[in-house]
Amino acid sequence: MPVNLVCPNLKCKTMLSVAEAMRGKQVRCNNCGQVILVPNKAAPPRK
Repeated sequence: MPVNLVCPNLKCKTMLSVAEAMRGKQVRCNNCGQVILVPNKAAPPRK
């Protein structure tokens, strides 16, 4: 199941989808080039 991220660059905010195997690694936004750390685990659901 892919991991969905939003680029943290305020001028970009592109939605990214990366492979589950990339958890804990860095990826680069295809749109702006910002380096993003993919979280290790999914965040627990908020109440």
